[in-house]
Amino acid sequence: MDNNILLNNYLKINKILLSTIDFKNKTVEVFSTDKNETFTYEDFFLFMAKHYDIMPDFIDSACRLLNNFVFDKDNIETNAEYKKKNGKECVFKYHFVRQDENRYMLFINEIENYVENLDSMTKADSVEKVVTRAKNGILTKSPFLIAYIDIDNFKAVNDMYGQAFGDSVLIEMVASIKSFLGSKGFIARVGGDRFFVIYRMDSDYDDVHDFLFDLKMKAQDLSMCHSRGIRLTVTIGSSRYPVDGDVYELLDLKCKKALIRGKNKGRDCFIMYLEEKCGKVSLDDKIEDKRVKINDEGINKNNVYSLITEINQLLSDDKTFDASLDKALAIIGDYYYVDRVSVARLNIKTYEIMKHHSWYNPKVSIRHKAYCVNEIIPNWGKALGTKNYVNIDDASELPDDNPLKELFKVDNTTASLSFELITNRRSFGLIRFDMTTGKRHWQFEALQVLLLISQLLATYLQKSYLKETDSKVLNFDPKYPVYNFTKFFSEAGDFIIIDDIQKYSIVEIEIRNIVNYRSLIGEKRMMDLVTSIIDVFVSINDIVYGKKSGGPFVVFVKNQDKEKIDKMIDKLNKVLEDFTESNHFNDLSLQTGVYFADAAVDRLVDSINNADLARVLNKSSDPLYYSDEIKAEEMFKNEMVLRIDEAIENGEFLLYLQPKISTKDCKLIGAEALTRWKYKHEKLLFPDEFIPLFESQGIVDRLDYSVFDNVCKYQNKLIIEGKKPVPISVNVSRYVSDFDEYLTNLEFIRNYYGIPAELIEIEITEGMYYENTYTISDFINKLHNCGYKVSMDDFGSGYSNLVSIAKLKFDTIKFDRSFCLDLDNENVKVMLDKLIELIKMMNMYTICEGVETKENVDYLTKIGCDSIQGYYYSKPIPYQEFKEKYQK
Repeated sequence: MDNNILLNNYLKINKILLSTIDFKNKTVEVFSTDKNETFTYEDFFLFMAKHYDIMPDFIDSACRLLNNFVFDKDNIETNAEYKKKNGKECVFKYHFVRQDENRYMLFINEIENYVENLDSMTKADSVEKVVTRAKNGILTKSPFLIAYIDIDNFKAVNDMYGQAFGDSVLIEMVASIKSFLGSKGFIARVGGDRFFVIYRMDSDYDDVHDFLFDLKMKAQDLSMCHSRGIRLTVTIGSSRYPVDGDVYELLDLKCKKALIRGKNKGRDCFIMYLEEKCGKVSLDDKIEDKRVKINDEGINKNNVYSLITEINQLLSDDKTFDASLDKALAIIGDYYYVDRVSVARLNIKTYEIMKHHSWYNPKVSIRHKAYCVNEIIPNWGKALGTKNYVNIDDASELPDDNPLKELFKVDNTTASLSFELITNRRSFGLIRFDMTTGKRHWQFEALQVLLLISQLLATYLQKSYLKETDSKVLNFDPKYPVYNFTKFFSEAGDFIIIDDIQKYSIVEIEIRNIVNYRSLIGEKRMMDLVTSIIDVFVSINDIVYGKKSGGPFVVFVKNQDKEKIDKMIDKLNKVLEDFTESNHFNDLSLQTGVYFADAAVDRLVDSINNADLARVLNKSSDPLYYSDEIKAEEMFKNEMVLRIDEAIENGEFLLYLQPKISTKDCKLIGAEALTRWKYKHEKLLFPDEFIPLFESQGIVDRLDYSVFDNVCKYQNKLIIEGKKPVPISVNVSRYVSDFDEYLTNLEFIRNYYGIPAELIEIEITEGMYYENTYTISDFINKLHNCGYKVSMDDFGSGYSNLVSIAKLKFDTIKFDRSFCLDLDNENVKVMLDKLIELIKMMNMYTICEGVETKENVDYLTKIGCDSIQGYYYSKPIPYQEFKEKYQK
């Protein structure tokens, strides 16, 4: 059979179009028919369109591909995408093989069974397709940009809200970006939460900057995240063709370099590759095997560039800096044929040696270790002087007064070139290139290169230091050497997933009253105490521990071993006991909550919340284990919060009154309004059961208005019945945020019932004005303008100061019950006597609460206290009983 026919059949069966491109004459000779035919470029692609049954609209781009062909390789291979006449997309592989200076053989092969390979979940394009688009853009000289998009901390989103939610976020993100890119761009999923984008556009810096800004916004603006209140952020790295190169692999490296720059910068940003920001990027990432020996003839520059490139790549790409540094020292030592290379790294705060790295020439039979202790640092300081380097050809010729002579004898140094690793005026250590077998004279070119390498190394040591510092900021408590809560949560979650832990425990631990004693203890002793507690955690296996910001310690235990947890608490109690004894404190104790969790049922965040709840409810120093009773109590609290409006509407908050009695004639002069909650008209709840809860939820003002309404309603009823009302005092919540709005609401209620303001007294707790003196002063003035009397409540309970009494225009000062509890103490008596005398000199009325004995009454009457409130006369009673007893 004719060879031409054999070739033709082979090409048809394999769907290959074989031809020769003559770039000089711009013609194409085709070998796929019985007779060879020669075409112009345009006619050739028309022939190709007919041969493969594809749309002819590809001709312009295909012609550009040939017209812009670059003769820089013997073999070139690229993919091109076209569309069939039936509408289906197809892919062809172009393979150019050089024949001579102007002619190439061209194999055009239709790739069988090509599928776009869309990502099964997100429907993003395949990486192969997007990369092919980029390479085609380079061949046709069509400007474009590429970008890597990395979702910041996406693992935390999956951990917190579940895998299904995370998948939904990825799907919506791809759809949003696809819509934004339109027909000019494509997005591929590289893996996990990283995506790759190509977009056809000119390389103008401002236009690209605006595009990346919009791309970042589109990637983050997701309804799935808005619905959960999540702020999702992304980091984007980008490079441009042709500005950043005309080789795809180089563009890709620069794009990744920009992404890394963005992550190191702190994420939530986009970075366009610029050499001055991201560093130089080179495809030459390996040193040639055959290195040139350094001798008196000088250095081969090409190899030097490769050396520096390799060290730079090694130190920048390797995740473990210490291992990278060791490899770099080996490369330098091998390249320059020295006997020993060593680096002493300094702690930049203490300037003590932190770590020491050494490489020894394997061809030298005896290894002499570099002497490296803190005592020799002053010697090096003297030797370096202001030059920051030392170059000694022959150590045996050093004068006796040279600070390094004895050191070189100890570590057998015969010649040395040493540089201080200094950058930004900070010294990060010292690098030594030593000989232990003979002399060494360094050429000027070699000195320059090694100085450059030393500066490069100093830069990476600084970067490592900053990275470690950033890690401490991101992962550790700002004061103590312990994980912060975010890092703890991440580490505990990893243990559950990676170790497949089903049963685990969460322990929350806090020291009671520690806030009150912080100023007394002092920062140093506080640090000693916390460090001792952390030492206990360090000594226990199979736990992860951290600290909530300004709050308790939280511990993850990889089992449900109650005995192990109790022993841990015993150790911590012993630490606290030793501390309190040595510092003469007697009321510091642990407050601990424990939750036994089942990974199949409990989310980690819920387990931590349950342990936190058990801790908050714990009144003893022993650990409190979360139980069904605690769960029921918490559910009841939640129900109370949800029912507050319904309870007010149903009249479940009852008015109770406690009388105020004059010391002059033992007659009623007023009362204090208090409240009880007849929950669902069944169970009677006292204020300490619901007021702290309402305060923590920020809804206590609703209760305040309800109590004020009950008081006004009661006073109104007395007036209608012709009875004489007495002033009733009402407490203002310490959590009022807007005093003007608060007063407006009180005035509305009072005017609704038509009650004179003098029948209402407003009690302000002293803790309210401790840090808000000017605001409270303005509030008091406005109360006086409305006609109210104003009293200071709980004077002496903790925040009192006489300057506040002098500045604020109170009508009455109410002494806290703690005075009456300690009237057996002569000092308390003297203080109370003089305070009442002082306050009466300022024309203020005095009252003392918590009076329970006749002795209290007699003494308070004797020293001139105006009135008394307490159980001696009456506990708080329902308003009906108060009316019957005191206001017939």
